[in-house]
Amino acid sequence: MKKTNEKRILFTSVGRRVELVQAFKEAARSLSIPLRIYGTDLTTTAPALSICDESIQTCRINDPNYIPSLLELCAQNSIDLLIPTIDTDLLLLAQNAKNFENIGTKVLISSERVINIANDKRNTYTFFKDANVNTPETIDDYTKYALGFPCFIKPLDGSGSKDAFSVKNAQELKEHSKRIDNYIVQNLIIGDEFTVDILCDFNGKPIYITPRKRTQVRAGEVIVTEIVDDPVVVEECVSILAKLKAIGPITIQYIKEEKSGSNYYIEINPRFGGGSPLSMKSGARSAETILRILNDETIEPRINQQQGSAGDIYSRFDQSVLANPKIQIGHSYDEIHELLSAYDTVIFDLDDTIYDEIDYITSGFEAVAKLVPSVPDAYEQLIGYFRAGKPAIDELLRTAGITDNGMKESCLNTYRNHTPTLTLKHNVKNLLMNLRQEGKKLGVITDGRPEGQHAKIKSLNLIEYVDEIIITDELAGSSGNVLDFRKPNDIAFSLMRMRLGSTLDNMVYVGDNPAKDFQPSRSLGFDAVHFINPNGVYYKSKLATDKRRLLEETITPSENLSDKEKSEK
Repeated sequence: MKKTNEKRILFTSVGRRVELVQAFKEAARSLSIPLRIYGTDLTTTAPALSICDESIQTCRINDPNYIPSLLELCAQNSIDLLIPTIDTDLLLLAQNAKNFENIGTKVLISSERVINIANDKRNTYTFFKDANVNTPETIDDYTKYALGFPCFIKPLDGSGSKDAFSVKNAQELKEHSKRIDNYIVQNLIIGDEFTVDILCDFNGKPIYITPRKRTQVRAGEVIVTEIVDDPVVVEECVSILAKLKAIGPITIQYIKEEKSGSNYYIEINPRFGGGSPLSMKSGARSAETILRILNDETIEPRINQQQGSAGDIYSRFDQSVLANPKIQIGHSYDEIHELLSAYDTVIFDLDDTIYDEIDYITSGFEAVAKLVPSVPDAYEQLIGYFRAGKPAIDELLRTAGITDNGMKESCLNTYRNHTPTLTLKHNVKNLLMNLRQEGKKLGVITDGRPEGQHAKIKSLNLIEYVDEIIITDELAGSSGNVLDFRKPNDIAFSLMRMRLGSTLDNMVYVGDNPAKDFQPSRSLGFDAVHFINPNGVYYKSKLATDKRRLLEETITPSENLSDKEKSEK
C-alpha cells in the first residue's frame, strides 16, 4: 500500500551505485518526503541492492522481455520515477519513455537524439564542433590520421576507459585498430581532466552545473576529485546545453590543455556519473531537486551560483557488503530456538517479534475511544479503519464530524503515551530464559518513539530477560533526525555488538520485517532469522514486509518525524 505523499523511485541496473542511492535517501530525509527505493540488477549480488528498500532481479537488457518486465514492475508498484544508471540502458529506455509515462512513471532520461549524440563518439565530435567549443579532431580511419603522435584511440561507443589507449607511433596505432572493431582516433590533448556534473529539468533547463577535477581515476571512474570554481566552463556548458536540450542528469568531460589553458570537450554521458554523489555532497543538491520536481515544485536554476565549496577534495573507497547473508526462516518460537543454537549473541526485534503488536495497537485505540464518548462504537471504528489501511484517528474524527485540531492532538498524545497492559507469552518467556541459561548474550533493537517503546518494554518486564536494549530513535539525540538511525541503518547493530562484546560471525538477528530488518546483516556481515509471525498485524493481509511503514501512516503521517521536523513542515 502506497502512502498518498510517498515517492517511489526505481534505479535500473543499480550495480555498485551505493552512494547514489544513499544520496536520494539522505535527500528524502532532509525534505521529510517519504521515499521508497526499488533497485534492479541482473545479479542478486549487486552491492547497491543491499540498501534499496526493494530488490528485483531482472533479465538482460537485450532480452525482449526486459522492457515489458520493467513496465509491469513499475505498474504493480506505482513507481513515480525510473532512473537508469548505465549506458546500455539509455537508448532502449528513451525509446520507451512514452510507454512508461502512460502508466504513470516518468523516466529521467534525455531524448533519443541526445542519447545518439552521446553514444557515438563521431556524433559527439560533430556536436561539439557545431556548438563552437574546442574538441579533439576525430577520425574513424587510422590510415587517414596525420596529426602526429602521441594520439588516442578508443571505441566509438565505449564507456569508461575500456579499450582506450594512448598510442606512441603509427605501428602501435595500426595494431590497436585491429583489436577494436569500431574505433575513433583523436589527437592527444595534454592536460588535467575534468568532469562537469549537470542536472537539467524536464524542459531541458540546466539547474546545477558543477565542474570537478578528476585527480585520480580507476577503470574510468573517479576515486579522487576536487570541486573547482570555473565561470568559463559554466558559460561554455550553458552554451552546449542550449543546443543539446538534455533532460535530468548529465556529465560532460573536458581536458584543460596544459599549454594554452583552453578547454577541450571530449565526452557526454546522459546519466548520473559515478562521481555525481560527490558533487551532491559538496552542495549541488541534485537528488533533493529531483524529489522536489516530483512534488510539482517550481525549481529555479542555480548555475550562476557556486555549487559546492571550491577546493573540496573527495577521496572514494570501496566497502564490502555480504551479498548472500544467511537468513533462515522460523514459524514458531520452538523453531527459532533450534536455529539459534549455533550463535553466542542473539538480538531481537521488538514489535511483532517478542510480542504481538496488535495488543499494543488495540490498547491504544481503547484509550483513544474513551476521549470520544459521543461515538459509542469508536473503538470498533478505529480498528476497522486500521485494518483497511487508513489513518484511523483522522477517519474517526472526520466521520464523527469533529473538526477541532485540539481533539486530534489529544487523541494522538493519548495513543502515544498510554500505558499498555502487555505480557510476554509463555513460549516467548521460555525462549528467552532458555537462551540465557545456555549462556547467550541477548539484546533488543527497536525503532519508534522512545515514550511508546519504553512503555512496551516496561509492561513486558523485558529488562529482566535481556542484557541490552537500544531504541534507535534515542540515538538521534535532541536535534538529530530519527530516520538516520532507524533500521535498516546498521548503526544500532554496530553499537549493540560493541556493548555485548560480540563478534559478527557469532551474532544473529531475529526480526519479522524483511523490508528493513535484514539489510544490516548484509552491510555488516552477520546472520539473521526471519520470524513468520502468524499473529503479526499485517501477516494475514500480506503486508508483513511493509508493517512499520503502514503502521506509522495509519496512526498519523507525521508519526515518524521528529518534533523539529514537524514544526518545520
